[in-house]
Amino acid sequence: YAGQSLSKTNELIDDSLGGALILDEIYALTEAKNDDYAKDALVVLVKRLWDDRHKFAAFFLGYPKPMKDFIATN
Repeated sequence: YAGQSLSKTNELIDDSLGGALILDEIYALTEAKNDDYAKDALVVLVKRLWDDRHKFAAFFLGYPKPMKDFIATN
């Protein structure tokens, strides 16, 4: 639903604290054109990866070419 991307992404990360977060085919978020929900989720994810870097591990899985493109966007 509109406006829930930020809170849902934060909840997902909060649930991962003290453990790991595994995201498969995360590049789908950058492949979506004009998708504000995906952009919101990525903004939260990048910020929390830095702010909580000692509290959880994040693993991004996917095909090599789309993953390289995803990493290049961030």
